[in-house]
Amino acid sequence: APHSPIRIHGNEPMELTLNPELGADNDRVYGDWLGLDTDEIASLREDGAI
Repeated sequence: APHSPIRIHGNEPMELTLNPELGADNDRVYGDWLGLDTDEIASLREDGAI
């Protein structure tokens, strides 16, 4: 459940934020963490590896 059903007087409920879609950060992970450039990532996608 994104929010508790319990409400405390004087406290506003937290704003609901959704998680990113699965895989939304893949390009950043492949690029920043693994050091792959955009051409390498595209090639891996074309090959079905990612």
